[in-house]
Amino acid sequence: VRAGVSQVLNRLTFTSTLGNSSIIYTEQEFPRFVDPGYSLFSDDDTLLGVNGTASLVTTDPFDFLEFEGSSKWFPWYPGTVTNYSYATKKLYVEGTTGYKPYQFWFRSIKFSNNGDNPVTTDRTINLEVCSPTVCVRNSKTITVKPVNDKASFTLSAPFGYTELEGKVYVDDKAVVKDVDTPTLTQLEVFLSSGYDSGKDVLSFETDPATIAGAGLTGAWNAAAGKLTVTAATSAPVATFQQVLRTVQYENAFLNPSAATRVFGFRAYDGNSWSTEAKRTMAFTAVNQVAKVTLTKTLW
Repeated sequence: VRAGVSQVLNRLTFTSTLGNSSIIYTEQEFPRFVDPGYSLFSDDDTLLGVNGTASLVTTDPFDFLEFEGSSKWFPWYPGTVTNYSYATKKLYVEGTTGYKPYQFWFRSIKFSNNGDNPVTTDRTINLEVCSPTVCVRNSKTITVKPVNDKASFTLSAPFGYTELEGKVYVDDKAVVKDVDTPTLTQLEVFLSSGYDSGKDVLSFETDPATIAGAGLTGAWNAAAGKLTVTAATSAPVATFQQVLRTVQYENAFLNPSAATRVFGFRAYDGNSWSTEAKRTMAFTAVNQVAKVTLTKTLW
């Protein structure tokens, strides 16, 4: 789709045409050219009192416009070339030169969004060339396609456990985040390495089912060495974090494996499983003193 606008600037015909009417920008991709096919023409190769503006109509504070390269690249330098203003949502250029440098500047403009949860409403960008008496404007649509951000964990430093120490928290300061989804549906804590099957146990200090309104259930799978918290539908991230901080480890057996344990953490936000986060626990075995039991007194 090509849209052309023609007006008389400086008493001469001045025409601008878009290469296409819209672009699609995917969340977190590199800055994308708005219109590398933009075309500008004037019969006058010296435009006096002319300026160019790229303005963005948006409600997302993380939207951004930029032009590729340095202002010194443009033939009208030291004319005025301003960077994007978050307040006005505009890029601006002015200077006495031919129409081709203006065309080059408009073609160099890029759009990006620096946020983790962009607004999904379409944006409009207006590319406008003005003389002291009249302006020529082309408008195009920018569609932002969101990408799901996985949940993430911030865990405490490695720690240690001594044989028969009893129950200890796996991480009572763990932090769970999801920048674009306020809820989770499932969380797992498991022994990803060093699991002493049949002896190592993970449990909840507080049964998740007792958290009012959360609709959570917890289950320990001894064969897999995995503790799972599941919501009936979904529950706030903060609620899952609250439950996670109550998870405890214990090995109540004599002669346990002295292998280092690695705890794995994963969460599901309804779209994607998070990348596994890990916390290491060094295991210290204790030598048990031999005992002699007498069955008869001899004297």
